[in-house]
Amino acid sequence: DKCLQVLCSALEEELPLHYSNGGVTECVAPEPDNMVAARGLSSLIHGLRNTARCLVCRYSARKNARPRLVALSPYVAEKYECLYLTYLPFEEDIRDWPFPSLAAPSDTHLAAADQLIDAMILPTEDRTYKVSRMPNPIIQRFSDLLKARVCDPSAPVPDLDVRLAGLLKSAMEEATPAVAAQEGLKREFKLTAAEVTTVKRRKFWKDALQAKRQAVGEVDTSAITVGSASRPAQGEPPAPAPMAAPVRIGTVNPIRDFRQAISDRRGAPDGVDRTTEAIDQLTKVIERFLSETLSDCSKKACECLRALRQGCVEENAAIKYNAALRGLKASCEGLTGPRGAFWSSVVESGLSLISDDEATTSDVSREEAAMFFVSATPKPSTPATPAQAAPRVEEDLLDLLE
Repeated sequence: DKCLQVLCSALEEELPLHYSNGGVTECVAPEPDNMVAARGLSSLIHGLRNTARCLVCRYSARKNARPRLVALSPYVAEKYECLYLTYLPFEEDIRDWPFPSLAAPSDTHLAAADQLIDAMILPTEDRTYKVSRMPNPIIQRFSDLLKARVCDPSAPVPDLDVRLAGLLKSAMEEATPAVAAQEGLKREFKLTAAEVTTVKRRKFWKDALQAKRQAVGEVDTSAITVGSASRPAQGEPPAPAPMAAPVRIGTVNPIRDFRQAISDRRGAPDGVDRTTEAIDQLTKVIERFLSETLSDCSKKACECLRALRQGCVEENAAIKYNAALRGLKASCEGLTGPRGAFWSSVVESGLSLISDDEATTSDVSREEAAMFFVSATPKPSTPATPAQAAPRVEEDLLDLLE
């Protein structure tokens, strides 16, 4: 939960500045218009200041946030007073890095450092270098340009102000001795490259393989010739061609199975055309759907018939489709239930016979295909009974489990 809990107090010298972790400093102040809290916090701040101590606390900024270790240090100014909150590291976060001892500086080194410090000290008698009176060159140039563009939108960028140019010139002149002192410091303190100690590195399989490739060299693959397949010796029978997977159209996704079967027929290893077998199996699947008493099966049967017609047109197998459609008409026309609903969907979708205009192997003209759905005398309705339903075979049950 959100909290600021005091754990203990410690001397300020026990918490050096380099312990500060996170680079963020926050202020703890009393609530506005709460005089009781203000007096209590003021007493705590002055007490910590008089004893040169600070508070070590457990701090959580919000709910579900990880707790942090912080220090509350007193600060008293003329107009306000508060506690500064700085983040502290835990014991596991402190690392003691061993560094070699530095060589004692010589008198020449000390003189070069003193010369640089003296050259960088700004003159106190000149009011030009007071921060409150020193203008920002970027802001000043932008302000001059803005004023010029307000009066004239097409005005060019104005020249640098004379007073600002004088300040920049005097600053560069004052920095000249500092540049010379900096060069003298570089000559006295020369940088040398430190020796890098090699650490023994673990070797892995990929390192060993890479070293082996470098030792063997690159392989010229253009010089490798690939010969033709070896022919069997005279008198030996040729190797049998691989057999293609048999056609199997289930009831789970029959349209996908049918399209896959007719698309793979040309790539069969044994060269056997399995289009006829796929058409026969999809016709049987349609009959199985019509034997079911569920209302959704008639819709599935109509979609299968649509896919069957499209496949027969593409494969020029109009005779197989026309024979299957005539058989479905004889068993479904004029009935009610799933078969009647199926035939009504077939008539509405216009899935008629395939004419000779659509496939060259068809023996049905366009007029005969248009008159196919015209029925002379409807058959009496004989709803199908569960006993007439075709039994579901074992492979259909396996399709449902896929």
